[in-house]
Amino acid sequence: MSEKQDGGNNKEKITKILIKEDNAKKSIVNNSIINPLAIEIPILNGESLRKMNPTQRSRALSTNTKNIAQSIMKNLSFRKHVRFSGSIVLLMILIIAATHFTIFFLQANTEYSSSFHRISRPFIWVFLSFSIVYALRFIHILVVWKNNAKTFIKSKYGIEDGNTQLTISKLESKCNEMSKFYDDNFDINGKYYLHLLYFSEFTESWIQLSNLIQLYSCMLPIGWNITFAMLLLIESLHRTKFMFYKLWRGKTDINLNERNFQMILDIAIDLFFLIVPLVILWFGYRMSMTLGEILQIIFVPSLSLFSKLPTVIEQIVINYVNEEIALGQQKTSVGMKRKRKSLFGLSVNEEVVKNQNKYFPRYVKLVVFSMSFIYSLALIIIIVGQLINLSLLHTCDNIFDNTDLWQKGCILKTPYCKRAFIPKCNCVSLHIENDYSLKQLPLKITTEMDGLRKIYIKNGNLTTLPKEMENLKEMFNFEISFNQLQEFNVNVLEWPRLSRLVLEFNNITKFNEHVWHHPELVILRMSSNRGLGMPQDVSKIMLPSLLYLHMGNNSVQIPNELSSNQFPAILFLYLDGNKMEMLPSKFDSFSKTVVRLSNARCGLISLSGLEEFERLIYLDARNNSISSISENMKNMMKSKTQFESYFSGNPLCYKKENSDLNCAKLCTDYCWSETGFDNGICDTTCGSKECNYDGGDCA
Repeated sequence: MSEKQDGGNNKEKITKILIKEDNAKKSIVNNSIINPLAIEIPILNGESLRKMNPTQRSRALSTNTKNIAQSIMKNLSFRKHVRFSGSIVLLMILIIAATHFTIFFLQANTEYSSSFHRISRPFIWVFLSFSIVYALRFIHILVVWKNNAKTFIKSKYGIEDGNTQLTISKLESKCNEMSKFYDDNFDINGKYYLHLLYFSEFTESWIQLSNLIQLYSCMLPIGWNITFAMLLLIESLHRTKFMFYKLWRGKTDINLNERNFQMILDIAIDLFFLIVPLVILWFGYRMSMTLGEILQIIFVPSLSLFSKLPTVIEQIVINYVNEEIALGQQKTSVGMKRKRKSLFGLSVNEEVVKNQNKYFPRYVKLVVFSMSFIYSLALIIIIVGQLINLSLLHTCDNIFDNTDLWQKGCILKTPYCKRAFIPKCNCVSLHIENDYSLKQLPLKITTEMDGLRKIYIKNGNLTTLPKEMENLKEMFNFEISFNQLQEFNVNVLEWPRLSRLVLEFNNITKFNEHVWHHPELVILRMSSNRGLGMPQDVSKIMLPSLLYLHMGNNSVQIPNELSSNQFPAILFLYLDGNKMEMLPSKFDSFSKTVVRLSNARCGLISLSGLEEFERLIYLDARNNSISSISENMKNMMKSKTQFESYFSGNPLCYKKENSDLNCAKLCTDYCWSETGFDNGICDTTCGSKECNYDGGDCA
């Protein structure tokens, strides 16, 4: 019996082995093992679905979804899955890159030069870096968006890649783990994304409120500040109302559309405060700002947008993919007369919403509501308080001795500069012209108008400045011209931002020596102040940022040791109407920088050394004692198609060999050019009757 039983068992074992081998042979096609999940499924309909057990049904539906996903993965296209909305976001990235490069370009150059000579300024590299990074991110998105979409489809819908690399380095494995950790927790579909979204909103909102009080209120009229505050208030009130409904009315969960709308609103606010304030300040009011102030305006919005915009592109593509897959599932469901969700369960987007709300409980919503309400209340109090307290400014005329200084002179009033509620008679730009009754500025200008960045007083009888002018520490642009000013005893080193100082056509004989070693001064015009000169000891002169110097018609001795050590960046050098028989001994050191040079009426007998001035395009040497110039210098002038030169009033003009020089007289000895007429700008040197009032520009 036992032998028979053993024989029967052996037959049974052999039969099972043969069946397994037969099945294995059936599973081999072209030497490759078929994945059971990839076996072609039967036609899905209501009848076939009822015949399947739960496991078969689940596998059939899963395979159906994978087939849909694989079909979409093979047909990914920019037109179908990035579309117009994604193109708009890509355009935003390019606009931001262009904005940063524009800031870099404007700050690295001046109105007189575009050779990036100010590229060494502190923090200027930040703008160029942002521009490059945004441009590279734009290119990167265009290159990898399709691969990222494929990776998403494979991971979410369980599609295996036969080409997957089996062995990866430890570093790559660690990077993948970190990337997955971020995606699962803080990416736009991560479980803690709502925390990150609202935290970033609060941070940016409080920073913008700080900018409103510390920056915009000191540079813009109150109307713009109220506008900015109202915009922040609208955003905060929307958030407050939204959270109120989620806490006490309606559905408590934040759905995908609500989350995306909040993110789009946040991006719109960031983009607004990145671009609009700078456009208004620069192009609307020509306001001068430090690099630190520009960074304070744009740094946080730039960082925020850099993290959000690529995420939006990714979400746009994912949404279109998920919608297309859900549509394919819907078609399958309709064929089986069933609802999509009853067959396939929650979609990927629905799973995301469920997961994110799970980790964003009621108490967190309450915190968001409370902080939004407090922020909104603070803005309302500031707006209402400022509008009410504006009536306090009626005393400003009395403060400034009943002059027109406040009403007419202050063209940009900033009463709430660095203060939220109590206004004062502050001003950012003072413009007074043709007021011959003003002989001295009121003393309180140095205490009340401590936000002044620009003073422009032209054509008047101003004789003295008040004491403690150093209190005006925000000063960028200071001009008092065609007045009767007798001294300028202001320590301009207390004006660290000063870039332009114009004191021409006065009677100044006393001059504060600190002017000659200001590190940021770009333009210095002090012409037509008889007896006002620069120190003869050139060691007391160091203006590293100076590009434009005009001290013509002062009748002073030009230092013999003057060189590029004193003015290393100088482009425009006007020394006419002073004293120097010969050019300074080290004058050739300017050959690499000087573009325009005027040394008319100086008593010069030679121009030796100017042959090497490779950038020179303008030379005014009229009314000197020059009897000859070298052939090298003539060749240098001829080699430049737009070279402008004037030699009238020199002995060399009476020699035949110099007939090719421009010895024609201009309308007056003081008019600087024969080409500057009728250009819409009044040039005072050509504003006489003989010059037809600068071609009508000074009429």
